[in-house]
Formats: sequence, structure tokens, C-alpha cells
Amino acid sequence: MTVYNDLTANSSAPGLVSARPCRCECRELQALFARLDVFEERIPLSTLRRELESLVVSVEDLATACCFADDRYVRNRLHVGPAYEALLVCWRPGQESPVHDHAGSSCAFRVLGGDADEVVFTPEDEAFEKLVPESDRRLPAGFVCAAQDADIHQVRNHRSGLDLVTLHIYSPALTSMQIYPTPAS
Repeated sequence: MTVYNDLTANSSAPGLVSARPCRCECRELQALFARLDVFEERIPLSTLRRELESLVVSVEDLATACCFADDRYVRNRLHVGPAYEALLVCWRPGQESPVHDHAGSSCAFRVLGGDADEVVFTPEDEAFEKLVPESDRRLPAGFVCAAQDADIHQVRNHRSGLDLVTLHIYSPALTSMQIYPTPAS
């Protein structure tokens, strides 16, 4: 298992952080940020899920914030609040996150465009040396996924051959994550 404690643009962590500033004038997203900015401590996962489920926003609304890379997915920072960070994650076909947890953060994300795959893993031993796939599901546009702390999963863009765009909210901001070896198929 590898721990990444630096998830900045200059880090070797998976998923490039876009170096260009993201500007998003989407009114619905700005209203979401205003509601979340009142929190000063970790936002409950149920609140993040509810907020993303009720959010009315499309890829077109956020087109100016989308930045892709051919070699790995890109995390585009939209907003940092007192208790969270919002990222627009852009994935080309075939790109995937490593198998990871959220190391002390809650994460809720909404699929805005394309189809994501999520594989959830369960450790077979207490040392987390062997992971077993627990579920593998397709997440279509509009789907909201939520996980926190030691929940171990992998997100992929493998099904449609189209670009994938997901909106992630981490509370507190994700500053480190544990990466696990990808289990053999």
C-alpha cells in the first residue's frame, strides 16, 4: 500500500491536478458552494449525497472548467471551502483511478456525463494485503456515489468509449489517500 500525502499539481500522485485555474460561473454550483461554505468541520456524508442528488447541473454548464489529459484523468479544482473541496474530474476512455480509500475524508461524487464504473473492494486480511472485489457497478449520468474513510474503491471509464466527467466533493479536502495494489483479475 502506498500513501500519498501531496495531491497537488506537482505531485506524482495519480490523477493530474490541473495547473490552470478553473472558473465556473454556473449559478446552481455557486449556490451549492454557498450552502456548503457554512460548514466549518467535516460535512456529513448524507448531506453531501443529498446536495449532489438535488443539484441541477450539466457538463455543458461546466464546459469552461473541463480539462482533460491523454495519459491520466485530471482533477480540476472548482472551489475550496472551510470544510471541503470541490473538483471536476475529467476522464478519457480507458482511464481509471488507482484502488484507493479516502484517508479521513468523505467523498460524494455525481456523474455529469458519460458512464463510470465503480469497483468496491473488501480486505481479505487485516493487513490489507489482499483485496477482494465486493461489487462492480455501472454509474450512469446523474448517479451519485458516496464513500468515506476506509471505504476502498476504484473508479474507471471503461464502458462507453466516451469522455467521463464527474463532480467530486471531499470533506475535509482530500490531502492524502492510500493506494492499494490492483488485485489480479
